[in-house]
This record gives sequence, C-alpha cells and structure tokens, in this order.
Amino acid sequence: MPSWPYQVFLPIFAVAMLYLVFWKRRSVRAQLGRSPVVVHQHRDYDKPEGFLILLFIPGTLAYFFDIGLNAGCPELVTRYLAAPAWRECVWAGVSGFLLMAAGIGLVGHAMRAMGLSWRIGIDAEAPGPVVSDGPFRFIRHPIYTGMLVLTAGLALATGDVLACSLAVGTAVALPIQARLEEAFLCSRYPEYAAYMGTSGRFFPGIGRRRTTVQ
Repeated sequence: MPSWPYQVFLPIFAVAMLYLVFWKRRSVRAQLGRSPVVVHQHRDYDKPEGFLILLFIPGTLAYFFDIGLNAGCPELVTRYLAAPAWRECVWAGVSGFLLMAAGIGLVGHAMRAMGLSWRIGIDAEAPGPVVSDGPFRFIRHPIYTGMLVLTAGLALATGDVLACSLAVGTAVALPIQARLEEAFLCSRYPEYAAYMGTSGRFFPGIGRRRTTVQ
C-alpha cells in the first residue's frame, strides 16, 4: 500500500479523537462544574481499578505515538516494525482505515448519547444517571466497542508491532474495566441488573447478564 494513506488518514483520525474527547470534557465540565475525568479517584494501584488507570496513560500515548510514526515515517515502519507483505496488502490497509472510521464514529455517537453521564474512570463520588437509549439500547459499553474496533483497525491498517500490541492490550483491559463498571453500577442503581439482561456488553445480544456482577 502506498505511503500517502498513512500520511493523510491517520492524522485525521488522531485529530478527530482528540477533538471528541476535549470537546466532550469541556462541555460536561461547563455544565457540571467539575471535571468528568475522575481517574484521580483510583490511585490505589494494588486494586484492579488503579492498575488499569496506571496503564491508561502510557497506552494512550503509545496509540498517538504509533499514529505519528506511521504518518511521519511510513517507510521506516515498513522496514523495521511491520511485515512488508502486510503493508503492501491494499485490502488490509483499506479495511483497517474503514474500521478506524467506524470506531471513531461509534465513540462519538456514544459520547453524545451519554450526555452529562460521560466520565473517564468510575465516578464513585457523583456518577451520572444510567443511560439506556441511543446505542446503549443494544450494548452497555459502546464507547469501549468503538475503542476495540479503532485499535483493531489501526493494527490491521499498519501491521506494525506496536499497533498489534495495543490492540491486544485493549482487548484484554477493556473487558476487565467493563466488569468493574458494571459491578459499581449494579451496587448504585438497582435497575442496572435488569438493563444488563436486555443489552450485550460490547456487541448486541452477546454478554447479556440477568444477575449482578460479583
């Protein structure tokens, strides 16, 4: 695959993600009077919540670093970090870019549907109401679904070691984070257990639960 798609599309995707997060953070903070980023509430790194937060920042930085590396030095990545045959496969590149676009679109749609309930981290002090409309009618964690699709798309499009490692790490970490959030929401909102029985965890119909998370 030629270098120009990496140099054109990857920066666009990166800017889109940054815009979504910063716009949403600013909007929610202005209406709530407090930051929706609540990772500071989980600084006990001996617990799963704290450990996942510990991984969140370097993982995010690695994601944008990989995009910058592929956009700025695509030939270098092809030579040293990826299988040349993979990079030459147009089908893999196009499919990866389409997955990235779909992932970003789902993240943005879900963030909008969450309204003032949107948080980064589990807000034990002042969580927003449960959201069950929009994409939340079918899946409980559409933002995480978008992130899974996004990182899988990056790995497929670039084929480099870092992107593939990020996709695997995301696929391992997000289900753990989702279970922690579900356990918290079940303890705070009695109706959440019933909602879990009507919606999948990451994909419609998959991961429905009719009991609270232990």
